[in-house]
Amino acid sequence: MRQIQLLEDAERKSSVAVDTGLPQTPSVVSVDPNISRLQELFDAIQVLHNGIKILSDDGQQSLNDTLLQCQQNYPIQDLDFFQTKSSVEEANKLLNENINDMPLASAGGTSIWKITKFHQQMSR
Repeated sequence: MRQIQLLEDAERKSSVAVDTGLPQTPSVVSVDPNISRLQELFDAIQVLHNGIKILSDDGQQSLNDTLLQCQQNYPIQDLDFFQTKSSVEEANKLLNENINDMPLASAGGTSIWKITKFHQQMSR
């Protein structure tokens, strides 16, 4: 669509009407077609340049928005991580205490053995 418009503009620019003072007989002076082509190229390059600038600005804005969002979310995620870590450590501590406090024999006659440093003793 833009090329058709550029071609139409070029056709209009390739000839210029000159008013000679006589309203019924205008004369037409032709313009160098190379100048018209150069103008077309210049216009096309200008359109491309503006498009690239807009895309670049949009990309930079998107990156800035993403960076700002990450900076805002980092402290919240960091706090969540440490709360989760603390909760897991506390649950682990309670589990170890429960294991240590368990009797060595249950009411059903099943014996529970606690072997400390199992991996170290098995590697001997």
